[in-house]
Amino acid sequence: NHISNGTVFKSYGLSFELKDIMLSYSHSQGYTIDISRPQDYSILENEIVSYSSIEEDLIDLYTTYFLSLITDEIERPSKYSIDLSYKSSTYANSTRILFSYKQNKFSNHNLNDTESYHVGLEYSRTNKIPIRLGVSYKKSALRYISPASTLMSGTSVKFGNINVDIGCQYSL
Repeated sequence: NHISNGTVFKSYGLSFELKDIMLSYSHSQGYTIDISRPQDYSILENEIVSYSSIEEDLIDLYTTYFLSLITDEIERPSKYSIDLSYKSSTYANSTRILFSYKQNKFSNHNLNDTESYHVGLEYSRTNKIPIRLGVSYKKSALRYISPASTLMSGTSVKFGNINVDIGCQYSL
């Protein structure tokens, strides 16, 4: 639960793991921040800090922020996520596959509910540099903006006890 100014915002997650397969589900309650009320400013500040590391969620926050210039309200949608991952390891290599589905439900009729689909693959040989590839598809909350597809790739390099992840993405 997230508590701000005496208001509780519920979120929960659940994961099942069976051998090499993991299934996860999470849900976060949506809420509306009324920016005309001074006591809601601390909720907004907490939201900006919590969103800052997740690009996709930050875009949703800015979308609702710009809408608030008209309506005095910023909405954080209800969020649902389901993930399925598979990891296979043998003596010589390791492979991971991830499938993810995310949905944001808005109560504001000016915004559309969004869905996003993600698929990722990581392959590495023992003591070698891993190769990561991924693709995602996301529908926009604004009806006039087309859905976006993104191709991603990356790797990581280890320097002693430090791992450096390198990645790039290309939006279509």
